[in-house]
This record gives sequence, C-alpha cells and structure tokens, in this order.
Amino acid sequence: MSIILVDDLRQLPPIMDKLVYASEGLVKELRNSFKIVLNFDTIFDQDGPSDEKKCFHHLMMNVRYVMPTMED
Repeated sequence: MSIILVDDLRQLPPIMDKLVYASEGLVKELRNSFKIVLNFDTIFDQDGPSDEKKCFHHLMMNVRYVMPTMED
C-alpha cells in the first residue's frame, strides 16, 4: 500500500480556527509512523526568472514568517 501526504506546515492559518496539525506531537507521531519520508524544498509555482515571480516569492516568504515590509 502507498500513502502520499502533502502539506505546507508553514501555510497561513485558518481564520477563527486551529490548524489541523496544531499539536507538534501529532506531527512527529505521524511522521515517525512512515518508513520513508521525502521532503521537497523547492517552490515551483513562484519559481522563475521574471521580476514579478521573484517579487511574489519574496512577499510570500515575508508573510509566511510574519515579517512583511512596507515594500511588500
């Protein structure tokens, strides 16, 4: 049997609700239940040479880490 779980653990939280994986222990327990875990660290939807894509990627990273700037 194959199981594929895909998620972004740093995505913006739901409004007026908790994250499904709010418990750090739950994440570790789930992760440890698999023999093989693959982590992908390349962002493809905002990747590319255009200034617009680079700007959008920078904006999303700043929002993700709660560090937006006036330029964003």
